[in-house]
Amino acid sequence: MAIESLFRTDGGAVRALWRVVLFLCAIGVASFLVVGLGYGILLLTPAVRWARELRIPLAQVASVVSVLLATLFALRVLHPNEPSVWRHAALDRRAWRWRPALASGLLGATCVVVPAGLLLAVGFLRVEAAPPGSAVTAIWAATALLLPAAFAEELIFRGYLQSVLREPLGDRASIGILSIAFGLVHLGNPDPSVASIVAVTVAGVFLGVIRHVTGSLVAATAAHFTVNFAQVSIVHAPVSGLAIPAPRYRVVSDGPAWLTGGSWGPEAGAATVLTLLIATFLLWRGAQLTVARAAAHTEPNAGPTAGLNA
Repeated sequence: MAIESLFRTDGGAVRALWRVVLFLCAIGVASFLVVGLGYGILLLTPAVRWARELRIPLAQVASVVSVLLATLFALRVLHPNEPSVWRHAALDRRAWRWRPALASGLLGATCVVVPAGLLLAVGFLRVEAAPPGSAVTAIWAATALLLPAAFAEELIFRGYLQSVLREPLGDRASIGILSIAFGLVHLGNPDPSVASIVAVTVAGVFLGVIRHVTGSLVAATAAHFTVNFAQVSIVHAPVSGLAIPAPRYRVVSDGPAWLTGGSWGPEAGAATVLTLLIATFLLWRGAQLTVARAAAHTEPNAGPTAGLNA
């Protein structure tokens, strides 16, 4: 019994630590199968050539497939008797509502475009000429790269793991821990700094709160994608240290890197971080007020002051 208690709770459920370990191991195995075997099979077909011609990044697609398979495996193994296991990854039917996804996407883009516009207005960012090219082609290439990358990262950091860690730790701690991990993963990007990793961590909190408030990984993915897409296709700046070509003009830093983001683009600057913090606070506070109002309305014999005392 003592050994079994290390792995299972009194209710018989697998403890959160081992669910995390199983999920991460499943990602490793799925990645090996998808990349090692799947890509080898694709090489025998014209699919790889077609993907290159269409500018579809197979590495990003492979990441999405790997994490989806790992998520499905963890859900089926650890929650075999539940009718809707996808809710543990915030991908059930409710998660696919278009209004929260659209609102989250608009909010993500706003959190980049507004501070970047202000920095341009005061001269801390400036516009340079860039080689001509097709805007349509550039937008498609950015979308094909950034959308699967955003979905894969959200599946890992705001999907099943956020539900698992929420049970023993609560919402704030689970979002905080996964956001720190999200920031540290970006140490592998070009020229990372303390400021850039802190900025990505704050972005992780922002996305985790969106997932918590909406109950939708689709909404979190929409916000993640539009934060990056706005930098590349609207501002024409690097994203997370990666310089993605954009036609006609590019925006570069002409001020302190801690404010503008420097070579990492506006997302790593204090102006965008402050905007993300304000948006995160408003989202969290709004969710708390909604819960308080709902509790006041459902309280038996609630008087007119019940909402104030909630």
